Amino acid sequence: MLHKIIIPLTLLTLVSSCALFAGNSNHNKGKKSSLPKASRPQQPGGQGNNWRYLGISDNNQIITEIDNNSIKLINQNNLIYYYKDRKTTTNNQNNLRFEYIISEWNMSCLNKNYILLQDTLYNESGIAIKTDSYQNQNNWRTIENDSIADAQYQFICNNKNRNLGY
Repeated sequence: MLHKIIIPLTLLTLVSSCALFAGNSNHNKGKKSSLPKASRPQQPGGQGNNWRYLGISDNNQIITEIDNNSIKLINQNNLIYYYKDRKTTTNNQNNLRFEYIISEWNMSCLNKNYILLQDTLYNESGIAIKTDSYQNQNNWRTIENDSIADAQYQFICNNKNRNLGY
């Protein structure tokens, strides 16, 4: 007699469990979820072929790219070029408040130096969180060998590694 009660009870439990966990059943088709959709993070500056990989920092934390389309000769006498670069954090162990930085620069191929004009910090969703402008400063820096600035110099002034990319 006990088995006549246990078997139907077990079957009832199994059926109700299936109904409870069947999230893709036909009765949900065509209905929109009540949960908000998260937007996909957008990489600042886009993801086109204009971005060229230049290298990664010694600690493997920051990837540097240059925007090939942004390179413009602005001073013929001193061979000064304007350009943009993007730095992306690969592992935010330092609890940085940003994921990306897009910076604007001038570089003198003749004097082998550069100056930062402006940078914008972006969060992990690609939203600008801070912009700093340095255009009133005259703080040109010498390009050191084997630095990211040197990789940018080689790319812009010596036309080296232009075939690198993604």
